[in-house]
Amino acid sequence: MDGWWNWLLIIGIFALGVRLSAFFSGSEIGFYRLSPLRLSVEADSGDTVSQRLLDFVQQPGYFVATTLVGNNLANYVTTLAIAMATAAAFGASTGLFEILGTVLFTPLIFVFGELIPKNLYYESPHRLLRRDLRWFLVFYRCFLIFSTPLVWISKLFDRFGGVEKNSAQRALGRKRLVQVLSEGHHEGLLTRVQNDLVQGLLREAPRTVAESMTECSRVTGVRDDLSRKQVLDFARSHGLSRVPVRRADQIHGWYGYVCVADLSLRNRPLAESQRPFFHLDISTGKLEAILALRAAESEYAAIMHGDEVLGLVTSSKLSEEFFISQQTAGH
Repeated sequence: MDGWWNWLLIIGIFALGVRLSAFFSGSEIGFYRLSPLRLSVEADSGDTVSQRLLDFVQQPGYFVATTLVGNNLANYVTTLAIAMATAAAFGASTGLFEILGTVLFTPLIFVFGELIPKNLYYESPHRLLRRDLRWFLVFYRCFLIFSTPLVWISKLFDRFGGVEKNSAQRALGRKRLVQVLSEGHHEGLLTRVQNDLVQGLLREAPRTVAESMTECSRVTGVRDDLSRKQVLDFARSHGLSRVPVRRADQIHGWYGYVCVADLSLRNRPLAESQRPFFHLDISTGKLEAILALRAAESEYAAIMHGDEVLGLVTSSKLSEEFFISQQTAGH
């Protein structure tokens, strides 16, 4: 009789370990799948469960530390059950039998303690985490003595690795923003044009203006020794509203531009209507370039490498690329 009770105890401990593994492994995957936008809306409506989950999202260290401690506890419980089973079956618990028992039960632990719960929480993170939040809070409070030092150590490493931390935050922040935009578009909060613009900004902003510039040898423009009428005829034949200007004695000596409207409305020589190029370094990002051009009220920018002009770029071309890149990605 005592033998049966002993085996029932072993099975109960093993089942508890597998259940704890399923709970913490699934919760961790579900946490990364939560929608901050949905939680924020529900929290603003007075939902206390969503508010608590949103608190964890804003301070993820404690949630992750709790799942880490919980997974270690689950591993210990399942190992204890296997050790008790080998001792009950063979009369003594030896290292060899424990290793063989662990290898034997690993597929079972993996399937029911890792694979299935992770897939379930991946598919329904919001519903399952709301359902399990009460139990998670119990473990969170019980594990605080262990999880708090882990969070402190993590923050200490973050302080010493500031560059890596900021890079990771930017990457995660971009992912969260893309998720929010997708959900906003799905719910009708953003129009298709607005969504395309923001998605294009996210895609193109990190790239440099060097990818968008027109090299000096390919610029369509005029020499500065031409007459006003010649420049207007050139602009009309090429369909240009702004015409780049170069020095007559330098084939790549681009230094300014003229607006066709200024030449048409004002009877002035070409030299008096010219506007200088705004200068941008070749490493400047596209979004930064647009903001700089708008602040300077300039349409054209010369892309510089030191004192050398490598090419030209326009504010309108940069703006168009933010839309075109998203449309191209959609195809």
